[in-house]
Formats: sequence, C-alpha cells, structure tokens
Amino acid sequence: MIELIFIACLASGSGACGERQILSLPDIGLMGCMTTAQAQLAEWTEQHPGYRVDRWSCGWADPNKRDA
Repeated sequence: MIELIFIACLASGSGACGERQILSLPDIGLMGCMTTAQAQLAEWTEQHPGYRVDRWSCGWADPNKRDA
C-alpha cells in the first residue's frame, strides 16, 4: 500500500507542525501517488482550513504504524 506523507502546520504561524498520512489504493504505485498528490492535498487543505501543507512525499505504508 502506498501512502502520501505530508507535514501540516497551523496556518496561524505558531510553528506547530505534525506529520500526516493519506493512504492510497494498493495498486496505484508510487508514480500514481506522485501524479495525484497535489489534488489530494488540495482537498485535504479545503477540509482543514486552519492548516497549510509544508512538505510531502509518497512512500510505502508501514503496516505496523497506525494513524490515530
């Protein structure tokens, strides 16, 4: 499974940032993640207006790691 990993920071500029993940379909592949990342991040940003995305990358999801 591929995941889109990104750093989200509070838009207020307080410096409070945290790592977030968006899981993708298992058959999308790294290239598919890279080509759809901007659209997925734009949608996430619309749903979370108090945050801004600082950095992002695509990678293989760690099956032992769960997002709370």
